[in-house]
Amino acid sequence: MIKLLAPEKNDSAENIRRQLFAYIEILISRITGAGRKAAETIDEEISILASDDAGWHFIAGHPEPYQLQEFDLVDMAQVMRETAPHLWLMLDKKVIISSIIMQGHNQKSNWLQSMCGIFLHAIHAPQKLVDSLAHMGVSIVQSTIHQSLDSLGNHILADARKLAATLVAAYAYDNLDIKFKPSVPKIERTGDTLKHFTASMVFPLLHGVAVEDLRCSRYLWERLRLNIHAPRHLIPLKPTWIDLMRIHPNTLLVDENMMTIGKPEPIEKTPLVKTPILLLRATMDNNSQVAGNISALTHILSQVGVRDPRVARDNSGGNQADIDISEHIVLFYGDLGTGEKIKGSLERRSIENTPWLCLQFVVFVLGLFHLKMACVDALWKIFIQPRTAQMDNTCLMKDTGTVASKPGFRRMHQIIQHTGICRWLDCWRVEVQRRDPTHTSLQLFAVSKPSLNYLKALHNLRSQAAAVRDRQYENNLLLHEYFLLYEEIIFAMNHGDVGRVESCFLPWIWIFKATGKHKAPDWCLELNNLYTKTKYGGTRVNYTEKRIIDESVLIQVFRDLHLTFERNLALGHLTTRHTEPDMTLTFEGLLRYLQAEKAHEIVAGQKSVHPIPDMKDKGQQLFSVAAAPDPDSADNIYVLLVLDKAWEVEAV
Repeated sequence: MIKLLAPEKNDSAENIRRQLFAYIEILISRITGAGRKAAETIDEEISILASDDAGWHFIAGHPEPYQLQEFDLVDMAQVMRETAPHLWLMLDKKVIISSIIMQGHNQKSNWLQSMCGIFLHAIHAPQKLVDSLAHMGVSIVQSTIHQSLDSLGNHILADARKLAATLVAAYAYDNLDIKFKPSVPKIERTGDTLKHFTASMVFPLLHGVAVEDLRCSRYLWERLRLNIHAPRHLIPLKPTWIDLMRIHPNTLLVDENMMTIGKPEPIEKTPLVKTPILLLRATMDNNSQVAGNISALTHILSQVGVRDPRVARDNSGGNQADIDISEHIVLFYGDLGTGEKIKGSLERRSIENTPWLCLQFVVFVLGLFHLKMACVDALWKIFIQPRTAQMDNTCLMKDTGTVASKPGFRRMHQIIQHTGICRWLDCWRVEVQRRDPTHTSLQLFAVSKPSLNYLKALHNLRSQAAAVRDRQYENNLLLHEYFLLYEEIIFAMNHGDVGRVESCFLPWIWIFKATGKHKAPDWCLELNNLYTKTKYGGTRVNYTEKRIIDESVLIQVFRDLHLTFERNLALGHLTTRHTEPDMTLTFEGLLRYLQAEKAHEIVAGQKSVHPIPDMKDKGQQLFSVAAAPDPDSADNIYVLLVLDKAWEVEAV
């Protein structure tokens, strides 16, 4: 019997590999009469696998992001089986052992080891573990890992510069505030432990956007109110919410007899494409201040080679190496707080005399996820936040139980959708039973198999005026209206119906004005900020400003690598995609409660502790007061007529 001696404690990786090769050679010579020939064949196969032509050289000091994305153990196994069939059969189809042997034959054949090393860094593996696995031939050493990360970051920034050079690129940025708590209390002051960073990203503008479409910087600047040098005759009249009604006028026409089953027809749909996103390095800028916001804009653009053309020419000796955007606009996405800071920056720089210094090229764009979060927050302010709004038996708070003072987007989103489903079902139950008392439940109504014409006759639920007002019933009608507005806008966002999203702007603008909701965070950046703070920004003594800045550009690389290892090693139990919870019993209980409290039936004379005003009407009134309308303007006369009608309804 052949025995492979256990390695000594201080054996090096090279000694272990020698023992492994010796074991293989002895084993082959005993099993076959032509052991030497078989060993030479396997050695030749290993040489081929470990050669540069085989494609398994990672060059850990200079990797590129695409190499991490292409890593696949199944592909490696396929190549090994075809290239080295004898080795593959002898090792019983073991990819990991084959990779260790390949690196032992050629140190540059380290694709698997490099992947493991970067993955260990991403999960904050202790250095002792990394070094141990490196000595076993499964990973690369710590210093090589750091070289790989530096190279990956430089490659990502190089790709970002190439994208910026096309001038068809947009940027997004947000604040990243991190509190560095001292591990050991000291008598001397350590300064402010709350540090302010700015996280940013760049991505291409798709859907046929061309360079010439963005070559309008001067045209827009000459018509901007913030430009103190702009000719007065070029500045257009200040737009009002009436102008929003002209974007998609057909959507304002309501056909009471029209009802469709299934998804609504899109108004203006964009094709579904995946937008590549390149993260930039975080900067030490506090963009919550105007000066810090200007500095953040400058530092973001300088990372991709966009600088003041005059400074670039002076530093390059006349050789224009940087990107000149003086004639083009650059779109900056962010939350509404970012929009306010950009406006303040433009106001401060408006007295400057060059396109770069006055930030003439900067155009702010609202991200749609910010709008969704603002909608959720507005509904919370209307139906849950006021203490008196939580007291009626049919209020939203009674549907949900206890809701924290700041429930967060996800929980409020689920509350709106789940309670909305139950309340709409209860509305159908009430209307169905009113028309036919034998249908005491929706289940019985469904058994009757109603026709489409019958359903069309039902769709206008309880719109008739009540002889005696029921304040709680009216509150619930408003809740249904706003919940349906939310369902419509998130449906349009999820299905790429930009036209429908734009048509939904107007009612939500009124609601935001009435509730004082103007800000919401950026989802993509907030997600990356979360990973930077809690997952990839380092731990303990490694949780430093320098590491956060250096590795902020690698967050997407680390996330992709996690998914790569979960897929290749079949780590299915680590998935973050869970099945939807079974809400059957919860919905049944809520439906019984709504039926018992007659939430959607008129109870004559029923009062409410908190009568909810129509926030759309309130928002219109606030806009009207702020605009100080000209009585002679045709548009403003129409505005006043609309507001008069709203006040007349409120007085009934």
